[in-house]
Amino acid sequence: QDENDSPDGGATDGYIRWAEDDGLVWNGSFSNSWNDAANWTDAADVDADDIPDADDVVYIEAGATFEPIILDGENVSASRLTVRSNGLLSLQGTAVLNITGNATIFSGSTIDMTNSANSNINVGGSWSNAGNFNEGSATVTFNGTEGTHPITTLGNGDPFYNLVIDGDG
Repeated sequence: QDENDSPDGGATDGYIRWAEDDGLVWNGSFSNSWNDAANWTDAADVDADDIPDADDVVYIEAGATFEPIILDGENVSASRLTVRSNGLLSLQGTAVLNITGNATIFSGSTIDMTNSANSNINVGGSWSNAGNFNEGSATVTFNGTEGTHPITTLGNGDPFYNLVIDGDG
């Protein structure tokens, strides 16, 4: 994690600080669609099509005209997901979010799966929640293959409804 990925809101004691990784930042200027390049800012030109995939770091923040929604039937990916600054990310129906690395939810921020009974978030790294995870009756699968991947749930709500551990890590 980097300085801006501190889910505790930026405590200064006991942390090593380094520069934030380049990535795609949700601007939500066009619609709620995750798969529309017009909704993403790629200031460092890290992605050819400006739509997140398995090798892209993704940041969701508040203040966009439209909040991101991964719609029923969509299957999307990111290498790391950070929901910060009162950001909101919603999954609906049978949506699938694949995160090959870490998932971080800052204090005041939310991942909402209450309208997604059959959706799934797959996480290959750690889970750090100091915000709100509204799990509904959806599934979170931890599928890391190497190393140790802590699951930290300091936020509001129940940690998980349906939790699957399926990996070697």
